[in-house]
Amino acid sequence: MEDPKPVLDAETLYATYDRFVCGTTPCAGITAVFTGVTITGWPVTPVTPLEVALWPDNLGPVACECGRLTARLSDDGVMHVDAVAR
Repeated sequence: MEDPKPVLDAETLYATYDRFVCGTTPCAGITAVFTGVTITGWPVTPVTPLEVALWPDNLGPVACECGRLTARLSDDGVMHVDAVAR
């Protein structure tokens, strides 16, 4: 049997039912990383520019649960995902 390959990219910001995650196991969970679905059955989909635009400013940046990635829109509406320096 072959080793399973991750379906999520570690450098991509994803949305689940009620949170944002990156494609790492500590953040998204092993089930999501290898299936694209959370352990509770919710799909994990890449964050869109619209989601970033609609995110309320008073909640801070759109960031994954582990805080490794954030998303922002440039002045021309292009979404950028940035790694946070630790």
